[in-house]
Amino acid sequence: MSIAARLLVAVATPLGSGQAEDLQVLSWPGRRLLVQRGDTEVVVRGLDEGGLEVRIPARRGRSGSAR
Repeated sequence: MSIAARLLVAVATPLGSGQAEDLQVLSWPGRRLLVQRGDTEVVVRGLDEGGLEVRIPARRGRSGSAR
């Protein structure tokens, strides 16, 4: 079975590709969040209604080791 997808929107990532893991999109009813984890912080950006962005210091680096 073949499924065709088309691009609906492009979003700039909060952290550059070399500074962070692949991003995730979390969905709840009425809300979508883009989440990206970097070496020193986790960034969460709302994809609906204005796109408020929150940056949270990361306890561990991307490798999972404690700092």
